Amino acid sequence: MRLVPCAAGLIVLLAAVDCQGNIGTGGGLPQPPGPQITPIAGAQSRTRTTEGAVFLDGDTKSIPLPEVGGFAVAIALASPTPSPSPSPSASPQSGPRLTTAAPPATPSATPSTKPRSALAANERPKAAATPSGPKIDTKTTIYPEDAPAAPTPQPTGNVQSYAHRTPLVRGWIMPRAPLTLYSLAAVRFTIPAQEQTKARGFTIALFESLKHRKTHLLAWDPAAALADNAVSAAAVASEPIALKKNVGYYFVLYGDDLGPVPIPSGSFPPANNPLLGSPTPGTSIATPPAIPGVAPVPTPTPLPH
Repeated sequence: MRLVPCAAGLIVLLAAVDCQGNIGTGGGLPQPPGPQITPIAGAQSRTRTTEGAVFLDGDTKSIPLPEVGGFAVAIALASPTPSPSPSPSASPQSGPRLTTAAPPATPSATPSTKPRSALAANERPKAAATPSGPKIDTKTTIYPEDAPAAPTPQPTGNVQSYAHRTPLVRGWIMPRAPLTLYSLAAVRFTIPAQEQTKARGFTIALFESLKHRKTHLLAWDPAAALADNAVSAAAVASEPIALKKNVGYYFVLYGDDLGPVPIPSGSFPPANNPLLGSPTPGTSIATPPAIPGVAPVPTPTPLPH
């Protein structure tokens, strides 16, 4: 006969807790103590993109792409030339020397007697300088998630093993005029210090953009080298590369996979949440709050293992 009051009290307690959950939080379980942290969707994605443009003229030596997150991409327009060796001094019998006569001095113009204020009134302001030369649209994406897989060498036997390389940065250009690169070594990737792991392998690849989001591999170097915080291909990695007008091209840098990215602290609830699993040693299960008019349910005694 004593079991009936206990069972009735337990039923009333469960009904009260269920009603409180449905009214306040929409769920049957009470919230654990402490601050509640909700994971942000996409917080683990490191992909970032920045766009830009470059106008070519006679003095342009390279095409700089926008810098993002410590990454930088630059494309040289002329091949590096070795410094010329000093030539021996010419003897008097080696031939006549070419001399340039100084131009005759011209008399200075007679200063105008017109007041400066009148000249300033008649002068028109010069128009602002406008970009000249062909335009090149540029874009830089770090840690691109939609980049093609890193190219690998053709198999040479029955057993092959290649290190998995992930895309680190992707540079994109669209020239508005035909452009020729002296080789794949024209592109140079500057990377932050955290990506410069010792003995890490790199691959550089150049893709031509096609329709329907497809790409065509033009050139690549699986042995790109790191020097002075920048990765570049060997000078003999490829022949001169012709880039077409109004066609997009991708320059992608791949690096050996360093493993998963560490999860930042505070993104998820603590591991010792009593409602999500067994408590850690030294902790106890939280006691539900007392309800007026209802006898409290005694806390069960843990059985010895």
